[in-house]
Amino acid sequence: MFKIIKFIITFLLIGFHYSSLQAANFTPSTYIVTIQQVEMCTGTDGSGSCDNAKVVGNTTQEMDIASVDILAVVSEYGSPAILEVGTTYTHMKTTMSRTIQMTGTADDGGVTCNTAAVTDDNYPGTEADQKYSHIPVINNGQTIALTEVRMQNESVTKCLNDDCSSTSTDDSWMSYGAKDEGALYAIHNAISGDSMILVHALTKPWTVTLDTPSLDMAFGTENVGQVFAINTGGTKYCRFDALEPTVSITIE
Repeated sequence: MFKIIKFIITFLLIGFHYSSLQAANFTPSTYIVTIQQVEMCTGTDGSGSCDNAKVVGNTTQEMDIASVDILAVVSEYGSPAILEVGTTYTHMKTTMSRTIQMTGTADDGGVTCNTAAVTDDNYPGTEADQKYSHIPVINNGQTIALTEVRMQNESVTKCLNDDCSSTSTDDSWMSYGAKDEGALYAIHNAISGDSMILVHALTKPWTVTLDTPSLDMAFGTENVGQVFAINTGGTKYCRFDALEPTVSITIE
């Protein structure tokens, strides 16, 4: 038996907010996603379906996809599984947490923005209640530490200072559903509770045989961190966001 997940899981990588605003991009030193379930599909109708779904992993596990050791971690995810010989798979469906943990630094317009922890103090209420409806900002120049970036609701309240007492509203911050961003990105995404669901097309259909498959895999996290410098009343704050890594996987 072989670990089916080892050539699947890095294909999941995120379907994120694409911003048209000016911002500074950076390459995170840490980029942690939390995987909850992976399914193989024989097709999809374009609305997020996974035809003849086969669950090949359903253990919740954090993975730092920016790590040099990520391939070793990926190969150990899930239980050994044998898919039915002769079945052709064309898509993969991944369920993951809507929270991404990230570290990094960038300069936006002369403002040094380092990732740092966000707490209840950065929300008008509590982080637990408002983590998907509000986008917090933090003070600039802090000591680098993990920050949490969310896959937000489509409509959000953007904080303009570090206690979110000043805000603006964005009714189209995120967009979910069918996507056409190119071959290296998800073709459909959706949110449900604390989870995000993604459907990717394999680079080409793969039919299960008795032979151990070979893998050609490439993915990258270069410049997938993004920061906006926010100037409110002369005080400069930092808002962090996450962009989608590119991924290419061929199974033969």
